[in-house]
Amino acid sequence: MSGQAVPVEVQEGFSKVLEDIRPGVGSSPEKLSLACAALTMLAARPNSHIFPLQDSISALRQLLDDEHTLVQANSFAAMTAVCEASDPAWRVASSSDVAAKTVDMLRHSLDDSLILNMLTILGALAEPGDPGLRAVIRAGGIEACQRYATEGQQPPVQEAALDAICRMAAVPASRPFLSEKGVAETLGLVLGQAGASMDIKVRALMALAMLLGGSQTNQKKVASMPAAVAGLAVLMRQNDDEDARQVSSTIFAELVKAPETKHIMIESMQITQESAAKR
Repeated sequence: MSGQAVPVEVQEGFSKVLEDIRPGVGSSPEKLSLACAALTMLAARPNSHIFPLQDSISALRQLLDDEHTLVQANSFAAMTAVCEASDPAWRVASSSDVAAKTVDMLRHSLDDSLILNMLTILGALAEPGDPGLRAVIRAGGIEACQRYATEGQQPPVQEAALDAICRMAAVPASRPFLSEKGVAETLGLVLGQAGASMDIKVRALMALAMLLGGSQTNQKKVASMPAAVAGLAVLMRQNDDEDARQVSSTIFAELVKAPETKHIMIESMQITQESAAKR
């Protein structure tokens, strides 16, 4: 625990939290959920490095098998906080079956709050790179995030899925896998999604920017999507988010200028203009 003296009462407090998150006789859903919330707050402390947070992963993983959605959701939230605060904890979680369990639960869950927390832990596991990234990819985490990033989801869930994709795309090693799964096209669809909020479109834009760099394949795919091109144009004209305006303008200009995509962009823009004229 970093060699510095830790007050006895602090050690005892952490030990109590670890004891309380372990399911057993007399562990009510409320008690387990409160213990997870306490662990989340501990992990958020500036001095959280003094705690052996990795010791909590095993108990938190057990709570994912609890029959109560509230317990599961709080366990995912605590695990995210712990993994983000502690590299040893992240490595323990990444080397376990947490990613596989999360993706399996995403296939069956209908609770938006739980889904949001599950998407968040996938991003937290993947962003630092391997072994977490590899675990998420192997479990089918890319496809799970794609599914929830598309139109038809509640906005907070769609935002969480796009956040997870952004965190994956921030790792260069993930980009070939994301591209192979068609994530660039998924993000292009989100850019052209009618009625999507600016928050949703900006998230899609930032992830897409990372996937377009150095990939002519992705550039051609997005350039061939009239809805995505129209979405870029909308982001270029808005004044609410300067970063988004600059990023979208750069992407648009590069796609128009590049010999490989120039003619494709012209065709997409013509289709967009013809469609607008018919309305």
